[in-house]
Amino acid sequence: MHSEKKLWLHFLPVLTAAVVITLLSMITSVGIPYITDSFGLTSRQAPWINTAGTMASAVLAPLLGWVGDRRGVRTQLQIGILCAAVSNLICAFTDSFLIFCLGRFLGGISLAAALPAAMKYISLQFPEEKKVGGFAVLAACICIGSGLGPAIVGLALSKIVWRNLFLLSEIPLVLLGLCVWLSVSGPYGEPRRSKPDVAGMMLLFFGVGALLALLTLTTQYSWNGILLPALLAVSLICLACFYRREKKTPEPVLDVSLLTNRRFIIPALTGFFIYGVKCYCCTAVPYYFTQGLHLPSTVSGSWLTVYFLSGFPLSLGLNRINRRFTTRALAVFGSATWLVSVGMLVLSSADTPLWVFFLSAVISSVGIAILGGMPNACALKTVPAERSGTASGAISTISNLGAAMISAVLIPLLSVIDSRGGVPDYAASFPKTSLIMLGILAVCFFLTFFFPVSKNSGIPETKECDEL
Repeated sequence: MHSEKKLWLHFLPVLTAAVVITLLSMITSVGIPYITDSFGLTSRQAPWINTAGTMASAVLAPLLGWVGDRRGVRTQLQIGILCAAVSNLICAFTDSFLIFCLGRFLGGISLAAALPAAMKYISLQFPEEKKVGGFAVLAACICIGSGLGPAIVGLALSKIVWRNLFLLSEIPLVLLGLCVWLSVSGPYGEPRRSKPDVAGMMLLFFGVGALLALLTLTTQYSWNGILLPALLAVSLICLACFYRREKKTPEPVLDVSLLTNRRFIIPALTGFFIYGVKCYCCTAVPYYFTQGLHLPSTVSGSWLTVYFLSGFPLSLGLNRINRRFTTRALAVFGSATWLVSVGMLVLSSADTPLWVFFLSAVISSVGIAILGGMPNACALKTVPAERSGTASGAISTISNLGAAMISAVLIPLLSVIDSRGGVPDYAASFPKTSLIMLGILAVCFFLTFFFPVSKNSGIPETKECDEL
């Protein structure tokens, strides 16, 4: 018992860093309608804010995981905190939307550092029978940051302008930096000195960047010109070259062999959908409430708080629940709650009572509580300890691609569907984009039937469960 308390005590500063960085990243969730409006834009351009951040999280998560493997968790977290501080200063002072998106790119780097660092710690330090519980607590605490963020932002936006929020966020970042410097004593695992695969990183950056730019621009431009086909060609060529290079590189930034490991890729793809539905709800619902129904920002903030926090008690007990039910059964149930929740959004209208929206948030929160951490624990079970940081980065890459692709494809449709004379009708378009999201989640529901079968019994899994 004493050693278990010591384990959690050492994990606390790493967990705190992940939660605070996640909380501060939520400024652009509730605030995104105000931000785009101040730049004279609509939701058609809003995806660039999310795309910039999620592209950094997706592309650079493997590199930051590589840093964690070789330099340790403390260095990894310090990079994340520094990038968050610089990001918020840029966003607070710039009058250029392009520079603002650059600031959000740096903010994405902070997430790419914090979350893989926490996953790496759990993978290395927690005993096997407690890893599902560790990842569940991590996911629950991240949900606290995600839930408190919108509530704080929604309340603050009713009092101050959004730029001041970025300035005020520098205070907790300074305190967080001091906390990490003093309490995180050094690397976890054996640090190794080797050169990063710069060429591989560049191929991944341009491949994913071209893909996300293509998806974002598809709703704004037709395919008649040369731009979109050129972006598609760049993306396919760069990603193909990246895959070939990483297969032959002794020290890959992203271990592509994991993509053929069924025990890794199915849970990782579940994370793809988790982040996708989170991104949709964090962006589309504030537009619907604020711009469609003309409700105050506090309503959006309260809804997102319920969305992230109502499932918190379930997350804390997930380790015990996994002793009674298999991970596959839990995954199927969790994805089913998303279908029900988004189905309620599809049926919404201007006459729908607010309690129906909040009920949908509670139902969806159950799915997030179940699937927020368990897929990561399942995916990392097959990964050697010395590669846990890189593998955590790969999981973050796949998950953030889900958020980026949903942001790029669905959010612009809020301004396009049912627009009248170029004026968006968010109240009319929101149920229709939710219907598309429902179809995407149906794919996730089907995928969970192939989830690894295991119970957290504290004993080794069966041979059948260990097969790739």
